[in-house]
Amino acid sequence: MAYSSAYFPGKNFAVTGAASGIGHAICMRLASLGANVSMADVAAADKLAAARDAVEAAARAAGHADTQVVARRADVRSTADVDAWMAATEAALGRLHGAANFAGVVGREMNARGIDAVGDDDWDFVLGVNLTGVMKCMRAEVRAFAPEGGSIVNCSSILGVVGVGMREAYCASKHGVVGLSRSAARELGPRGIRVNTVHPGYIATPMLTESTGVDLATIEAVPEVQNTTMRRLGKPEEVVGTVIFLLSSDSSFTTGGVHMVDGGWFV
Repeated sequence: MAYSSAYFPGKNFAVTGAASGIGHAICMRLASLGANVSMADVAAADKLAAARDAVEAAARAAGHADTQVVARRADVRSTADVDAWMAATEAALGRLHGAANFAGVVGREMNARGIDAVGDDDWDFVLGVNLTGVMKCMRAEVRAFAPEGGSIVNCSSILGVVGVGMREAYCASKHGVVGLSRSAARELGPRGIRVNTVHPGYIATPMLTESTGVDLATIEAVPEVQNTTMRRLGKPEEVVGTVIFLLSSDSSFTTGGVHMVDGGWFV
């Protein structure tokens, strides 16, 4: 997918899950294109600061000395955190032109408990971050959008379109993101705000290694990953291109879509 880099300089974008993985890669690309970026993550202050510094450096390296990057610690499950982040974003950057909601968790019980043993706490945690958190961010972001509208990209998953046993909480949360996003796309279209979902497959991120407890080489060899037509893990940067296209003006007639970035896992 191509996109017009001329669209981004001076535009304002909000990104969650911004301290690592795909979210951080999105911030890096936006800044390198001259966009102003507001980063939110639940990570510790030092990790978030380091992530912000890297994004600022990416902007400078690309010749965008005027690009503004702000970062704030926020738990997307908390209405107060999300609203405070968005207020700080507007104060620092002005109105939004786009948002990418990529904060996500897999939970402690994935692959460990079946539906007859799912714990309330883990269910609430996974749904709270992956689905309710997306809603809370969208609610605040839509209020902050510029009058001309823009684009929201929400992170679902390959498990947002299929079911897998012993992953009920995660699958339910990611299916829910699709319903939420498509409903919002219908509602917000007349206001010039587009909403799409991106569905990453197996991507080499810290969340993948932390959730499995094994290294990337071991993960890449398992049958579930080898089931992709490309026979490998994806890189965060390989998801970013689709996200940037959807945030750009080149996708101005694209909304309510489900966009797979999975190396052919779902073929």
